[in-house]
Amino acid sequence: MLPLAVLVLGLSGCDSGAGKWVGVWEGNDEAAVSDELAKENPVIANTLRKVSVTICSNGNFVLTRGGMPYEGAATLSRDKVLLQVKTILGRPIENEPTMVQKANPNIEMIRKGSGAEFKDPADFGKPPIRMTRTKDAPPSRTGGC
Repeated sequence: MLPLAVLVLGLSGCDSGAGKWVGVWEGNDEAAVSDELAKENPVIANTLRKVSVTICSNGNFVLTRGGMPYEGAATLSRDKVLLQVKTILGRPIENEPTMVQKANPNIEMIRKGSGAEFKDPADFGKPPIRMTRTKDAPPSRTGGC
């Protein structure tokens, strides 16, 4: 019985690497706005291009993309995070029309070197967005971090 207890305790201390996802990740969706339009109004272009994902230790995430806030559940593994949107603009996605629900499939973040690639199936052939972890996540709270 003792060897089994030692094995269980030893395995519980193994790092799956999933915790390394917790924090704030930022990137730019360069394809969101053309460079020509970005020159005309860089402030709006930067807002539309900015992608920020806060992955929380409680399994939630907060995503801001194109100035729009999304929240939901994050499923973490060593090399990938699956982001399932639960709210858009603070409204539950299940209360939205079916078309809106289908337009917001699960998003993947895949580990690439020291950063990650943000892959949204709704992006229709656009390249993945390169994300960099910029800081730790804020302490957990209800409804996000």
